[in-house]
Amino acid sequence: MTQALHIRSYSGAGALHDHDHAQLVLQMAGTLEIEVGGHGARLSQAVSAVIAPGEPHAQQGCGLNRSLVLDLPAAALPEGALDRRFLPVPEAARRLVEFADLSAATGTLPERVGGPLLRLLLDSLWQNARPCPFARLEAAIRAEPALDWTVDRMARVAGMSRSALYRALAEARGTTPARLVTATRIALAQGALRQPGRSLAELAAELGFSDQAALTRAMRRETGRTPGAWRALWGTPGP
Repeated sequence: MTQALHIRSYSGAGALHDHDHAQLVLQMAGTLEIEVGGHGARLSQAVSAVIAPGEPHAQQGCGLNRSLVLDLPAAALPEGALDRRFLPVPEAARRLVEFADLSAATGTLPERVGGPLLRLLLDSLWQNARPCPFARLEAAIRAEPALDWTVDRMARVAGMSRSALYRALAEARGTTPARLVTATRIALAQGALRQPGRSLAELAAELGFSDQAALTRAMRRETGRTPGAWRALWGTPGP
């Protein structure tokens, strides 16, 4: 496929879908709730999404919003780019997105702008990006979410000391070990809630929450939605 740039706005909940090319989503204005491969996030001018070919995803617009969507073959991305679903947007990339927004007076980008802009965006997004230091740890938590993920256990898996883990998570994600565990469990819950007939009590036990109420509180606190609201978002019937 050829590389392409699109400007899109979203309203309501979109259907879960996938496509045979990679996609980057950057916010021009407003925010966008997105779920990629069972992991949820709110996109803003500071956070972008990286979607691999064939990866199920869906989105829901939050009020007035406008997204710059880059369609491109996976081979056009830097090595390791598809290891991260969400990527911070550096200042240079934000300026390029602002330029695209100003250039798209009619809602579309002039052809002479699109090609060079796409190449500059790719360069700026990954110029200073480093491999995710928490990929092994996050994979371990996803594999066994019900384990007692103490800081000592997490530090061993990540190959860091306790203090180094706290420091690295604070600097790279603005989070803590405990919140990383919670966020990973909630991402798994969001994916599981797409499956009809799943009991919340059963799901809570599988993911390491003390009970159904604890799962509901955590999801409401971290995502602003209850499990029932996520089921409604994906159109999934309950048990």
